[in-house]
Amino acid sequence: MVGPTSFSLPGGCSAGGFRCVAVNIHPILLFSNGPRLKRILLVNDTGQTSNPGCQAASRGVRRAYAQLTGSCEFRSLPLGYGVDPFRALAAAPRDCVVREADRFAHGRDVTPSVDVDRFGESVLTLEKSDPELAALAEWADLVVVNGEGSLHHQFPRALALMALLRVFSKRVAVHLVNSTLQGVQASLWQFVSQELAGVHVRDSRSAAFVREQGQEPLLTPDLALFELEVPPVISATSSIARRVLLTSGVLVTREGLHAQLEVLRHQEFEPVYLCIGDGGEEKIVREVCGEETPVVAAGPLGPSGVMRLASEFPLAVSGRHHINLFLATAGVPFVPLPSNTWKIEATLKDLGYPRQPSANAKELGQAVGETWTQRESWAEAARAMGERGLARVREFLPGVRTWRS
Repeated sequence: MVGPTSFSLPGGCSAGGFRCVAVNIHPILLFSNGPRLKRILLVNDTGQTSNPGCQAASRGVRRAYAQLTGSCEFRSLPLGYGVDPFRALAAAPRDCVVREADRFAHGRDVTPSVDVDRFGESVLTLEKSDPELAALAEWADLVVVNGEGSLHHQFPRALALMALLRVFSKRVAVHLVNSTLQGVQASLWQFVSQELAGVHVRDSRSAAFVREQGQEPLLTPDLALFELEVPPVISATSSIARRVLLTSGVLVTREGLHAQLEVLRHQEFEPVYLCIGDGGEEKIVREVCGEETPVVAAGPLGPSGVMRLASEFPLAVSGRHHINLFLATAGVPFVPLPSNTWKIEATLKDLGYPRQPSANAKELGQAVGETWTQRESWAEAARAMGERGLARVREFLPGVRTWRS
C-alpha cells in the first residue's frame, strides 16, 4: 500500500517523517479554539501526479483551507490510497463507458450496483489492516477529502475514497470537497456520508444528486480556479495562424483521435497535441500522431506553463475538464469533447459557455469551423466563462465557514 505523503509550498519544513508547511495568512482561525497551527489531513492528494489540472486542483484546495484557517500544517494521502480491498467489488470500466462506432467515447449515468454489506466488510478490512489511519485521525484537527475526478462510477479509487470518508468521519470532522458525483449508488452514499461535516460539489448535476439524498451541498466551480486566480502574463493577441491545440481526454481511443485529427486537417488546421499522459493516452497519442502531429507533454509544464502554452493558440479542442478551465481563464476559444463523467457538460452549462461537447466527428467539424470564423466572439465567451468561474469559486470560503469543524 502506498504510504502517506504530504506536499510542500515555499517555506516548507520536515516534521515527523512528513513534508509539511506552515502557511501564515491574515488569521481567520475558523477551525480553532486557540492560536496553534491547524493540522489538516488532505485525502486524495492529486497534486502528486503529473497532471497539471490535478496539480491545480490540489493546490487550490490547500490554498482555500490556508485562507480559512489562517495558519495550518498539512499531511496528505495520495491518489489511489487504500484501493486493494475494493478491487473485487468495483465496477469494470467497460460497464461505465459508452463506446459506439459513430460517437466519441463518453461516460454512462448508470453503474452496476455494489453490495453495501460487502462494502462495509471491506471498510473494516482496510481499517484493521492500516493502523496509520487511526494515527492520522488522532493527529488531524480536520480531514479534507478531495473528491475531484475520483468519486464516480464506483471504480476501485471511488470505493476506497468512500471508505476513507466512513473511517475518518467516525473520529474527526470531515469535509468532502471539489467532487463530481456520477454513477454513485444512493445506498452507498448514505452509508458513507451521514457523518460528514460538509459536502462541496463542483457542478450542478452532482449537487442535484446530493439533494436527492436529502442533503444540501455547497456548489461552486472547481477549486482549481483558486490556483488560476492570478493567470500568467499572456500576449494581448493570439496568432492568427491556423494552429489548434488538441487534447482528447481520459477516454482517448485510436479511432477517436484519428477522427479528430482528420477533422482538423481537412479544414487545413495544424494540430498540436497536448498529452496529459494518464491511462494509456501516451501510447495511443504516439501511435496516432506519429511524426506528422507535434506532441507536447503537459507534465513538465505545470498549470502555469499549460496556460502559457494555451494562450499561444487561437483555438483549442479539449476533452479535459481542467484544461477547459485553463483555456477559459486565458480567454482562448475552445470546442469541448466528451469525458468519462458529466463534469465537462455540467461545468460549461453552469458557467454559461454556449457550447456542449461534440458527440462525433461531424459535430466536431461544424463546431470547429464556426468557432474559427467567429473566434473573436468565442474568445469573449471563453473569457466570460473564466470570469464567472473566478467569481463563483470565491463562494467556497463563506460556504465552508458554516460547516461543522
